Order: sequence, then structure tokens, then C-alpha cells
Amino acid sequence: VVKEVTPTGRIYERNPYYFKVDTKGNQLPYIDEQRTIYTPDAQARLMNVLAGEIDYISSFLSFSDYPTIKANEDDGGYDAWIGDSLWASRVTFSIQQQPNNAEDMWEILGDVRFRRALSLALDRTEIKDLVFMGQGQERQLAYHPGTVPESVYKEKWAKSYAEYDPERAKGLLDEMGVVDQDGDGWRDKPNGDPLLLQLLGNSSRAVAVNSAEMAEGFWNDIGINVNMDTVEEGLFFTELWEGRTQIATTFMTGSLPPWDQYVPAEDTFNAYGNWFLDYDAYTGKRLFEENIPETRRELSVEPPEDIIEWYRWGHLMDHVSPEKRTELLINIGNKIAEELPSLGLVGMAGHVGVSKRGLKNVIRVGDNPSVGATRSAYVEQFFWEEPEKH
Repeated sequence: VVKEVTPTGRIYERNPYYFKVDTKGNQLPYIDEQRTIYTPDAQARLMNVLAGEIDYISSFLSFSDYPTIKANEDDGGYDAWIGDSLWASRVTFSIQQQPNNAEDMWEILGDVRFRRALSLALDRTEIKDLVFMGQGQERQLAYHPGTVPESVYKEKWAKSYAEYDPERAKGLLDEMGVVDQDGDGWRDKPNGDPLLLQLLGNSSRAVAVNSAEMAEGFWNDIGINVNMDTVEEGLFFTELWEGRTQIATTFMTGSLPPWDQYVPAEDTFNAYGNWFLDYDAYTGKRLFEENIPETRRELSVEPPEDIIEWYRWGHLMDHVSPEKRTELLINIGNKIAEELPSLGLVGMAGHVGVSKRGLKNVIRVGDNPSVGATRSAYVEQFFWEEPEKH
């Protein structure tokens, strides 16, 4: 249970009423106290690991740093490993179709041909080899096959516009009228204004930054001028959820709808997402205008019926029969594969993890390092071989 929240993390203490026991009847968890540390800077996090200051971490480390982390095992007093993962895509490019600071980009980002062109321009195999050390599978944003019934999953979803075909990408842009009109080598908007695509990377996740840097090059290759920036995770998600991004490096775990990216939300449809904040998916009704805060009214745009239906599919998921749930999952899978609200890159790539020697019962899985997100690691079973030293 949470004992204390600090500026740099949280302190948890053993719950004496926890319901689990081991095979000998001993109550879990074994360890009396656990401290999580928030380290937004990826380089600082790496230095902490190398110095042996982290007892356990199963995410947020870069594949490119793995050889260094592995070589330093003895000096740091830890074991390094790559844990299995159910993440559908370790990095996704979330496309904000309605950035509230660039309404002149709504038509372009909202055109499915543009999103398909961005996807076709990405060489996912090269990204997998260079960013993920060959780990994982090149795939579009789609459910992880292990998280939905066999009757739901369709392999074609993971392959949708995921092949590397820059010439086809160029053709889609040409078809839109997004062409170089002034001869400077960069494509312009259909009205002749310069097109500058904003790409925001999460600097707290090294694989996100590395993937974004490669995407910038691939999109440059098809004539799209890209301005890339990076910010730490806290500010990153503020920018994302408040609609101030165009392309942002997010991720997709093994979660299912109504998780963002699978249904319309503020990070992909900011104006529609604000409208949905006052909409009840179960009744199909929305608050009266006079009961909605003025600021949100100004940000909201009523979605077309197909977007509302898509939203309802996701939010009704846990309130319908198994047969209906299967139908809704398939509907959303088909919708994502065609509309590409976010672009997947590489899934099931695992996570670089580190655990101190002497920490026992460690299950080598990859996930977020917070208590709530490491359920698959069963941290309540961890114990120290020599607890008096810790």
C-alpha cells in the first residue's frame, strides 16, 4: 500500500492483510518496503543502473544500451536480461488529427491517405534491427494475438499498410495534392503553404526517441519536412492529451478497447475527444450545453455518426455478452486497420530488464516498473537472499 508520495517517486509498505500466501502458508508480500523512483531522464536512469543503484527495473531501458548494461553486470552487482512482453507495439506514432494549435493541419492529418503514406514510408525491419536489436515483429497497431480470442484476431490487421513501400507513399501524397510547388525539395500543402510536420518524442523512453529519429529520415525521404523535438514524459503526456501535438511517440501495451488509440480520444481526435467527455456511451446522450464548462464547449466539435459509433463500440465492451464483445472487437480491429489513427512499428519486442543479485523469485518479464503495472512479474513474491543487508 502507498505509504508516502515524494517528489521523486513513491514509498510502498507491506500490506499485512494482503490475500495471497505461498505454498507453505506464509503471507505475501515478503519484502516490507518498496520504493519506486521517477527518473525522467533516460541517460540519468542508465547511469543509476550501471552504478548498481537500482534493484529492479523492467522497462524504460534502451536496447542500444543493452551491451553496455550486460558488460557491467559484475561491477554493478546485477543481472541483465531481455524479458518477454505482451506489448502490441513498443512504439507507436499517435497522429493528432485535430491539433488545437494548428487548425490548418486538420485536413491533411485527417486524410487517411496521408496517414497511410506515413506508414508505408517506414522501414520497420530497419527500425527493428537498429533500435530493437532484431527483437520483436514488424507490425501495424493491432491487438496482440495473445490478448484476444482466436476467433477475433486477424493477421491482416498487423500487416495493414505496414509494408515498406515509399513509392506508393509518394503516390498517395501526390494524389492529395501534397506536392513540391516551389522547387525547394519539400512537399507543400495543397494551397501552396510550406508543410512542416511536427514530431514529438518522449525523451524518457530511449526507444521512442531512437524510433522517432529514424522515422524523421524515412519521412524526409518521401519529401515531408519534419521538425522533431523531445520532452520528458510528464510534459510529453500533457502536450499529447491537451492536443498540442501532430505526431507523438506513444506505445501500445497488451491493453484492449476502450484504451486510447483503439477508440477516438483526445490524443488522436482532440476536438471530438473533448466532446466525448460529456457523452454517455451507454445511453447515447450528452449533457445539455448549458451544463458543459465554457472552455470545453470551445474545444469541442461534434463528431460524425461513424466516429460516435466507433467510440461506443469501445466503451460498451465490458457491458455486453461474450458474443457481442467478439463482434465489437472485430469491428474495432477492422476500423483501426483502415483508418490508422496511430501507426505501429515493432511489437512483442521484449524489454531490457535488470535485477540485483540477491533478489530472488524474479520473473523476467518486460513491463512498466510501477507496482500497478508489474502484475505479470508478481513482485509480491520477490525476496532478498540476505534481507539484513537491505
